[in-house]
Amino acid sequence: MRVTDCRFEQNAAQNGGAISTRNTTTDEENPMRLEISRGTVFEGNEADYEGGALFAGGVVSIVGPDVLFRGNLAGDVGGALGLNGVSGSVAPVSVTISNGVTFADNVVSCDDSLGHGWTAGG
Repeated sequence: MRVTDCRFEQNAAQNGGAISTRNTTTDEENPMRLEISRGTVFEGNEADYEGGALFAGGVVSIVGPDVLFRGNLAGDVGGALGLNGVSGSVAPVSVTISNGVTFADNVVSCDDSLGHGWTAGG
């Protein structure tokens, strides 16, 4: 899936306030792929648990310029971005963040939380 020049504002969900994808394949050669690029903004999104703006598994590429994660909120982990694999999947979780990607004022509300900007787990 490719996302370019989009705005995601004031969305809410259990995981991934704006976008949630799962890597459900066990095929190492063809994992779920998500590309966020040029001019995409995630602002004021909220997740009850993980990834205030985005919760994803598989191969994730976030490449600027002008990609912004601002003011997103998660209840447990990853105020802006939560990454996670699928139990039993051989396909790896991979993330690339480069060239003008900004994380600002993202928050996790739980006291024993992880990753106000982003977090990755297995």
